Amino acid sequence: IEALMEYGFSKGIAKRLLKTNEEEVIKNALKSVNLQIERNHVKNAKAMLQTAIKEEWHPEVFKKKKNSP
Repeated sequence: IEALMEYGFSKGIAKRLLKTNEEEVIKNALKSVNLQIERNHVKNAKAMLQTAIKEEWHPEVFKKKKNSP
């Protein structure tokens, strides 16, 4: 919940996200968005995190992109 709140979600919304999504999905979404932030590819981290959770992003996808030219 605290990690979600750091992205600007209220406590209530953070709890709802955890209820409606598996913890692993949330963790993977957070890692994915953090990778994008490190690369300065993020304009709105909260919106990207919402999309990442909804679409069940996985950080491995973004790690692979790093190695491509």
